Amino acid sequence: MRQLPAMPLVAAFLLVLDVASAWARPGGGQSYSGERHRGGGDGGGDFSGELIYLLIRLIFVYPQVGVPLALIAAFVVWRMRNRGFESWDSRAVHAAPPAQPRAKLRLDALFAIDPDFSPIVFEDFAYRLYASTHRARTDRAALAGLAPYLQAHVREALAREEPLGVPTTQVVVGAMRIARVDVPEAQQQVTVTVVYESNVQVSQQTIFMRERWTLARDKDARTRPPEQTERLGCPSCGAPFESSDSARCSYCNQVVNNGRFAWLVTERRVLTRESRPPALTANVQEIGTNAPSLVSPDQQQAWQALVARDPALSEDDLLTRISLIFDKLNHAYSALDLQPARGLLSDGMFDYLRYWTDAYRSQGLRNVLETAHIARVQRVKVLSDRYFDAITFRVWASGLDYTIDVRTKQLVSGSNQRPRDYSEYWTLIRAAGVRGQAGTTANCPSCAAPLDVTMAGNCSHCSAHITRGEFDWVLSKIEQDEAYEG
Repeated sequence: MRQLPAMPLVAAFLLVLDVASAWARPGGGQSYSGERHRGGGDGGGDFSGELIYLLIRLIFVYPQVGVPLALIAAFVVWRMRNRGFESWDSRAVHAAPPAQPRAKLRLDALFAIDPDFSPIVFEDFAYRLYASTHRARTDRAALAGLAPYLQAHVREALAREEPLGVPTTQVVVGAMRIARVDVPEAQQQVTVTVVYESNVQVSQQTIFMRERWTLARDKDARTRPPEQTERLGCPSCGAPFESSDSARCSYCNQVVNNGRFAWLVTERRVLTRESRPPALTANVQEIGTNAPSLVSPDQQQAWQALVARDPALSEDDLLTRISLIFDKLNHAYSALDLQPARGLLSDGMFDYLRYWTDAYRSQGLRNVLETAHIARVQRVKVLSDRYFDAITFRVWASGLDYTIDVRTKQLVSGSNQRPRDYSEYWTLIRAAGVRGQAGTTANCPSCAAPLDVTMAGNCSHCSAHITRGEFDWVLSKIEQDEAYEG
C-alpha cells in the first residue's frame, strides 16, 4: 500500500519545482494566453502550493513514506538539473530526432495560380489586417478605410461588438495558422481560412480571442510586393482609401471591395472570447522543450538549393548571427529599450516586442534575462519564394529569467537563482536575390557603420531601410514549442 502514492507524488513534486519560474522572455509566455497555455497559467501557483503542503504533511504524518519519497524526488530533480545540456554543442546543427507527423497544409494550389505568392508576405498582411481591424472596431471612419479588405457585414458586426464604444488599445496576435485553402475550378475566387489566437486589450480588460476568418481573392490577382502590403490603403493604386460608397477608390476610380486586387475577409467567426487577467507576473510552465523537433521533410533539399544560388552562405555564419541576435535582443529586452536590437528585427517582430516592453514599463516592472546562452541550434525548415528566403531554426537555450518591481527591486516572479532551460523556433528572413555571407557583427549591412537604426527601420547613417531583410538576415518570428506547427 505504501508504494501506491509514490509515483503520482513524485510526478507532482517535479511539477511543483518546474512551474516555479516565469516564462517571460522575448517571444515567450507573456506574449499571449492562448489555449495551449492553460495548463501553466496563473492557477498553477495554487495547485503547486497544495502539492507542497501534501508532501510536507506526508513527511510528518507518515515519515516512513514521506521522507523516502522526498529524497527520491530530490534525487530525480538533481539528476535532471545536472544532466542539463551537457551533450549539446552550440556550434553544431544536430541530426533531427524523429518527430510525430502533424497535418501540414500544402500551399501548392496558391503557388499554381499566383507565382508571386509568398507565405511570408501573406502572414505579415494577415497579422496587420487582424490588428488594424480590432483597433478600428469603435471608429466608423477607420472601419470604412478598411472596406477593400473587410466585407460590409463583417465591418457592421465589428461595430456592434461588445463592449460598445470602448476602444481597443492593444492587439497581440499570439498564433496564426492557415487552416484551409480552397481553389475551386468552377469559381472565380480562391479562399483561405485563417485561425487566430490573440489577446485584445479593451480599456483595462484583456480578452482572449480565438477567431476563424475566411479570406477570398480573385484567381487572377497577384501578390503585391511587401512594401505595398504594409499600407492597408487602396489595393489598386496604394493611396489611402477614400470612397463615397465604400467600394470605388476616389483616387484611381477602381472598385476594390470585391477581392479583385487583394484578400477580402468574407466571414469572421469568433470561436472563443473570454476575459484574461494581465500575464506579466504569471508563473508559466515550459512545454515541449524535450519534445522531438518538427523538421520539414524537404528542408535539406531546400537548403542545398539556397546554397547553390548563394555559395557564400554558410551555416556557421548563420549560427553566429543567431547568437548575435540572441545576445542583443535579450539585453535590449531586459533594459526595456529595443533600439539596440532594432536593426536585427523585422518590422513586425519589433512591433510585437515593443508592445511588451511598453507593458512592463507602464506597470513598473522589468523582465530580467541573465546568463542566457544558446546551447544548441538545429535547422528545421527552409522556404524560398519570389520575395523572401526564410530559414527556421530550433534554438535551445538556458538562463535566469525573472521579473522585478522597478521601484522596490523586489522579485515578483521567476527565479534569479535557478536557470531556466527552454527551446523556441526562430525564423530568419532575407530578401530574395540578396547574396553573401550572413553578417556576424553589429554593423549596418548597407554602409558598415555601427548599427544604429531608427524606429522606422532605417540606418541613421546612410538612411537605408534594412529591417525587411533588404541586405541581411533579420529575425522575423519566435514561436514556442507548443505553438509551432512546422
